[in-house]
Amino acid sequence: MSPLFKMTKRHLTLSSQERQNVRRAAELFSRSTAILLQRYCEDEKLLAHFIETASLQYKRSFTGREDQIKALDYMYYSVSNMVPDEKRNMPSFQKNIVMQITSLKMLFDDINNKHNSI
Repeated sequence: MSPLFKMTKRHLTLSSQERQNVRRAAELFSRSTAILLQRYCEDEKLLAHFIETASLQYKRSFTGREDQIKALDYMYYSVSNMVPDEKRNMPSFQKNIVMQITSLKMLFDDINNKHNSI
């Protein structure tokens, strides 16, 4: 079944209050959306890759595997280098994502060092 059936105009035209809707954001930033972009929007391969990487990070437990660390590094780099609306400073959502990635990696390293688990 095509991922296109899930996407509606309501996913793309949001009021300021609807932008806070976590469920809608999760639907928009899903693997289905990434597949949709890969299949139907040739010019959006980079966006599709970003969305797919983001969606995979929230669907599985972090165990410190090399592919997970690479994906976190990719997300950190991508989010850190986003420039929304020509602004010079990162908006709070960007700072929060970068901070969460950094915190997760530091916490994993700390637990790993403390318990010599890996």
